[in-house]
Amino acid sequence: MREELAKIKNLLEISCEQEAALSSYVSLLLKWNKAHNLIGKRTEKEIWERHILDCAQLVKYIPDNTKTITDLGSGAGLPGIILAILNPNIEIHLVESNSKKAAFLREFCQKTQLSNVRLHNQRVENLNSLESDIITARAFAKIDEILKISQHFLHKNSVLILLKGISLDEELKQAAENWRFEKEVFSSIIRNKNSRDSEAGFVIVMNSIKKLGG
Repeated sequence: MREELAKIKNLLEISCEQEAALSSYVSLLLKWNKAHNLIGKRTEKEIWERHILDCAQLVKYIPDNTKTITDLGSGAGLPGIILAILNPNIEIHLVESNSKKAAFLREFCQKTQLSNVRLHNQRVENLNSLESDIITARAFAKIDEILKISQHFLHKNSVLILLKGISLDEELKQAAENWRFEKEVFSSIIRNKNSRDSEAGFVIVMNSIKKLGG
């Protein structure tokens, strides 16, 4: 925990309150995970690196003028809750259709009085238009599908910031058949010398998104 917190502090300045909120989140997540499959059981021992640090790294890719972020398929709140804790002045919309996962998100926000979060317990496809400066997603869907279901959330300056794995190149090739976009790809901060190639992680930042033939 100390090593991962130090890495987060190297990425950005966090207050004592934010550090406490991250710790509270981890404690509640581990408690809920005993009965509900919110994160993989095998990742519990590495929760600070595999989940918290992995999500916290996205902060450095968020433009300074960002006002709203929508996290698709929030699950346990990764990365949405982490971004909400670390960006108190940004309104974060969490979209999660699973009622048990939504209940966890609701309980955490209530316990910590995380006031910049708006929870939407419904499928992304059924959510009314919600223009967002940033769209995030982690372990949610392939890029082509994310672009398809989130297009009514985008305005001309919207940016997608996605956490992706080894299948990134294949997903980008598929997406390019239906969309035009600009992109930057960065290696994940949690990729280290012990990581296998099959576990390689990436952050992809996409903008200037337009549907081909649309």
